[in-house]
Amino acid sequence: MKPVYFTGCGAVFNRGIYSLSSAKTWDATQDSVETIRRDQVLDTPLPTFGKLNLPDKLAFCAASLALESNKGCGSDRSGICIAIPYGSLTTDMFFMESVIGSLPSPAYFSATLPSSAISDIAIYYKFKGPDRVFCGGNSPVFETLCAAHALLQLDKADTVIFLATWAVDSTNRTRLKEYAFQPNAAFAVLLTTVKPDNKPCCCRIVSENRHAQYDPPTEFDFCTRLTDALRCGQKQFIPFSQSSSENYFEIV
Repeated sequence: MKPVYFTGCGAVFNRGIYSLSSAKTWDATQDSVETIRRDQVLDTPLPTFGKLNLPDKLAFCAASLALESNKGCGSDRSGICIAIPYGSLTTDMFFMESVIGSLPSPAYFSATLPSSAISDIAIYYKFKGPDRVFCGGNSPVFETLCAAHALLQLDKADTVIFLATWAVDSTNRTRLKEYAFQPNAAFAVLLTTVKPDNKPCCCRIVSENRHAQYDPPTEFDFCTRLTDALRCGQKQFIPFSQSSSENYFEIV
């Protein structure tokens, strides 16, 4: 098995805005993750940032934080794997609203696919390698993590961004209040088989009977725990479930 290194991570959720080397709290004027600004995640102008739909914006923010020290790693061998459990639901609803109003919105229509969330990342950072998108199902986040790891192990990519994004805007949350949505958030980890120059940390997926039983975290909790663990850079086993096997994300 090839060694896999993590060289960046990013997280945008209720607790704050995180990268591998920084932690920012929300401004007093910001009342939700939806209000995140470009200057909080990216130090260069991006005119299209304000036009991004919520899932695309949160995914772009998390990826930018993970790539803040690795901006030149985009190539034909760089891929993106994203879990987007709610797909493009929030954009779909706005588009259908525009259809009912007799003026269908081209801007909404162009983002009514779950894969829309990776397009701006791929274009801006020049990631031209393989992409994988998982939405719905029982464990899209864990399936995405395994897919990212597999792309590296199968030599289909040298670098992969693993992303997990939950995004339903406040208006549609109110409309669909009978559903128990996770909070709006996005998490990213930059994985590579290219050994970094400075104190690299390895990570891998392990399947074994380490315990007779364990209570795996929810996918959302797994991402928050993974962010904390990567930022600490300490050896850890983080359990997660996929099918019936016992799987762990190990930081070495």
